[in-house]
Amino acid sequence: MNAILALIIATALALGGAGTTAYAAQDDLPNDLLYPIKTGTEDFRLWLNTDPQTEIDMLMEMSRIRVQEMIALDQSGDRIPSFATLRLEEHIRNAFQIAASLENSEIEGTLQQIRTNLQTQEQLMAQIQGQASPESNQLLAQTRLMLQTRIRLVDDG
Repeated sequence: MNAILALIIATALALGGAGTTAYAAQDDLPNDLLYPIKTGTEDFRLWLNTDPQTEIDMLMEMSRIRVQEMIALDQSGDRIPSFATLRLEEHIRNAFQIAASLENSEIEGTLQQIRTNLQTQEQLMAQIQGQASPESNQLLAQTRLMLQTRIRLVDDG
């Protein structure tokens, strides 16, 4: 699926005009029209990467962006779509999978980096959860629970 998406994006870039569209989509939120272009561009950049540590850094940055998007949607009074949390969870799961493939000497530091990122995201969610709409509040609570579970995974080794 990622290879097909990458091929489509590469073809669009080669045809011109898509670069401007991709740039314009970078501030879009999950309920915006160009959001699939934003996430497709992220996936393409990730697919092009060959360094595991850089890939983990990119995934953690994408997870931070997903949390910021969820916060922005809630603060604007918009519904947070469930696929936003699914994408966040996918980024985190992929980061753990890549970390597991690292050399033993690299794993501990990388897991601590992931843990720090997850803690920051969970704290941001906690700050807004009490002020969120009832619909968003439930989704934010589920997302916080997922983040807390991943943090415990790191703590448990």
